[in-house]
Amino acid sequence: MDTKDLVKSEVEKYAEFNLIRYAQVWEDADVLLKALKIDESDNILSIASAGENILSMLLSNPNKIYAIDLNKNQIACFKFKIACYKYLKYEECMELIGVFDSSDRLKIYKKIEEKLSDDVKAYFDKNIEFIKMRNN
Repeated sequence: MDTKDLVKSEVEKYAEFNLIRYAQVWEDADVLLKALKIDESDNILSIASAGENILSMLLSNPNKIYAIDLNKNQIACFKFKIACYKYLKYEECMELIGVFDSSDRLKIYKKIEEKLSDDVKAYFDKNIEFIKMRNN
């Protein structure tokens, strides 16, 4: 058995990877940035999680950032957020990712659907109920 498979099988005893476990991370990114003192020469390796910490680290303009996660659905969540930030208006983005109330997330999702990679689109198409959920 490959070391990667051994680690993953041990972790899977305690955590399920069939869903997004962290849709938003509420850690204080300012504390992270202050502690790491990232500069343009840094290459960073980080857990993808929901992506907020990685996006915050980008503000320090590092040389490279590598986002990894044992849960491929967390990577899908992160890539989804990147598409939201890149292709939607601010209000639409905040509605789609659940920060603002929304009455029609599916309509907003359709605006970025074609921009998503096949694996990310497949995950959200399979779990479209997460997109359709309403806050209001």
